[in-house]
Amino acid sequence: MKKVSILLIVVMIVMTTGCGKKNSDDITGLSKSQLIDRYRTLESAYENVASELENAKYMLNELGANSGTTSTITVVGDGTGRFTFNSVDSKIIFPAAFTYPNSRPIAPDGELEITRIVKIKPSNNWICRMNGASVELEQTINSISGTVKVTEISEQVMVDQLQSEVLSPWFASIPNSEVIYKDIFINNAVFGKQAEVPIMIDSMEARLVCGMTAYGSYAITYVFVYRGKEDATKNEVIRSIINTISIDGNKLNL
Repeated sequence: MKKVSILLIVVMIVMTTGCGKKNSDDITGLSKSQLIDRYRTLESAYENVASELENAKYMLNELGANSGTTSTITVVGDGTGRFTFNSVDSKIIFPAAFTYPNSRPIAPDGELEITRIVKIKPSNNWICRMNGASVELEQTINSISGTVKVTEISEQVMVDQLQSEVLSPWFASIPNSEVIYKDIFINNAVFGKQAEVPIMIDSMEARLVCGMTAYGSYAITYVFVYRGKEDATKNEVIRSIINTISIDGNKLNL
């Protein structure tokens, strides 16, 4: 999937640079920040396409691509002649799509409110589940799961203390943890700390990314996990969704 991702992004870059005026679309002349913006735009487009592809492949397999089409409605095998819908993971399979006439898909452009002050903007390949003042996130394409939680605070802890008095003691309970710390910015100022560490899950290698920050009277903690060795693509996916979190309109930035 990673090779496919890179290939698709390269193809999209070629398609983009092949249209319009050569000087304005040539990526070799872009600055670092412009290249980052271009990469994020293409990555988002790739994730949307990849999500649709995975969904289509999944449904195709479930409908019996290798052994004829499975009926969406069949007769109950009890001799009563009653009809029953078939399902995939408790989801009903309809004979035809249930859509409004002459409607077409649009790109997601909304935000998910965890609380009235704290919001997050996942792309459409994240599965989200609200749980009180927290949101549970899962991305099946990259096998990433995470939780973002919002709490109230009466006072803020100094950022240096977050690392020395909170995160470091917490990670001390994890054997052989090689922790990498990063700053969390809000409005170009450091307001929190993120920690990344290799761990084991069910005796298999995995990666843990967690962080905490506070702004005003609200605090945010997040935890993301994926299995396998450190993966730059998965790290970027996690970083991208963290950067969509906002507190009272102020974006987090790693």
